[in-house]
Amino acid sequence: ATVIAGTKVISDAGKSTITVPEIKAGAAALITIDKPQETGVRQLAIAVKNTVRNITVVISKVAAPNVPQPADRIFSYLQIDKVNMTDADVSTVTIDFQVDKTWLNANRIDKASVALNRFAGNAWAKLETKQIGETETHSVYRTESPGLSVFAITGKELPVAATPAATSQATPAAI
Repeated sequence: ATVIAGTKVISDAGKSTITVPEIKAGAAALITIDKPQETGVRQLAIAVKNTVRNITVVISKVAAPNVPQPADRIFSYLQIDKVNMTDADVSTVTIDFQVDKTWLNANRIDKASVALNRFAGNAWAKLETKQIGETETHSVYRTESPGLSVFAITGKELPVAATPAATSQATPAAI
């Protein structure tokens, strides 16, 4: 993926608005988000099958979209809208996102279980997500999506450590 000349990113108040003049068929645009704290998204790489022009992508952190909840614990929801580009134009979108370590620790979330889930076709699909790094305050993850829509960043709680039960020594039966 390459940075496309003329790409603009404006982030504020829980939203990032990205404009890209053109992505040629078979190419991928690399977009670094200037203020990842607004939405949690750090970077997008949008690979397209068809040439798209004058596209706008808006990433918004949303409270609770009008969809069923995913199964795992929810860190946040994202709505990623697009203009002048359809999912049919997209081959893949690589999304790098961050999760607050304070949330991970407070909720006893297994860092390896964090995933980006995509809501499409009236169901949640858990996208293969891997941790790619961390900062002092965040764990950073990467996933690939076949398109853009509503997403949920989720994680599973660590199992509660089993406390060893008081074991009684069984006395062998006298024969």
